[in-house]
Amino acid sequence: MRSRLVGFAGLVGVGLRLLAGRLRSGNRRRVLLSVTGVALAVALLVVVSGISLGLASSNTVYGSGVDYWIVPESASASTMAIDVGSAQLGAAHPTSERIAGIDGVDAVTPVRTSLVRLQAGSASEYVVLLGVLPQSGVSVAGLSTAHLTPGDPYYANGSYDGEWTGELVLSEGAAGLLNATNGSAVGVAGQANASFTVADVQRASTASGAGQLPVAVVHLAESQAVTGGTASDTADQFVVATDTPAVKDDLAAVYPQSRVVASGGGGLSAIGTSKLALAIAVTAFVVAVVVGTLFVATALGLEVAADRATYATLLAIGLRTRSLAVVVATQAVAVTLLGGVLGLVLGGGGVVAANALARRYLTESAIAAYPPAVVPYGLGTAVAVGLLATPYLVWLVTRTDVLDHLATE
Repeated sequence: MRSRLVGFAGLVGVGLRLLAGRLRSGNRRRVLLSVTGVALAVALLVVVSGISLGLASSNTVYGSGVDYWIVPESASASTMAIDVGSAQLGAAHPTSERIAGIDGVDAVTPVRTSLVRLQAGSASEYVVLLGVLPQSGVSVAGLSTAHLTPGDPYYANGSYDGEWTGELVLSEGAAGLLNATNGSAVGVAGQANASFTVADVQRASTASGAGQLPVAVVHLAESQAVTGGTASDTADQFVVATDTPAVKDDLAAVYPQSRVVASGGGGLSAIGTSKLALAIAVTAFVVAVVVGTLFVATALGLEVAADRATYATLLAIGLRTRSLAVVVATQAVAVTLLGGVLGLVLGGGGVVAANALARRYLTESAIAAYPPAVVPYGLGTAVAVGLLATPYLVWLVTRTDVLDHLATE
């Protein structure tokens, strides 16, 4: 066993010395071309996978201080930060009280999401209306509910004939569309009795996932009243603040056919929450492997063809095909690892650039992620490219014309 390991290490050393010789000589252009090809493929993989991770981890209404979301099972494939028209959860008010009674739960609020047309003066625009139960320390879609009256006065134990607060918090995006400021009167198009007053205009936090979407936050019962959700007391999801991970099992038992999503659940494990994100990630991997393998096989294949004398000598001194494969594979993997490292650097820059462009033109939140797991993922892909290209390169150095070259020498 020891002699085999020593022999294997010797073959690896031969492969590395041959590669180093090429890099030191003036004929390193094809090796650098292979490194560049793999680097571009890995960079593409990193950027596209980073965007898919961002999509996969943005399937709920984000709130600061929120550790769990309860959403319907059918909402798990959503890739929108605010999902309008999704499946509904009934009996939102009593269920909220039930969840609040679970040991370890600090705060909870149902969220009802609707698309409504609001009017303020002569302006009339569609905005995302969020109905919530205001909770201290919990924001929804990056907007604080501190300016809303605590509780839900209009609900009145299910009668919906309590005090109508008419309080409304607008995001800067919604306020800009409606030309509204603090104290502005806002109505719902087609509903003469649904009147609101702007209690505050806020800039949504960058971590909310809502960005500059036009968003308005009101009390849950008042949202249900203007959007037709009073009959079943419905909401789209529940946001829960807790410092006790053990409550997740209790939350999962609140509704049948529901799903509990953990805060910060982004990363490689989050890909499974979105079929679209998974499809993007798989496509990026396949493209990176195919493009990288073609680059390496073509460029190093030309290098092998140009260096037939060296390989012919190795064959002449008794090197078997299996040993020659180790020498060739060492060079291919070394080249692809160099490309992988460069690709990770370029991919990191691409992720930064994608997020910068998104913040400038689309949203305030990042759309791409660069978790630590990307490093072994990118390097592993690079190694796979080198190994896939090896059989073709070995075939090149053992084909008949190489042996003929040996005979003529």
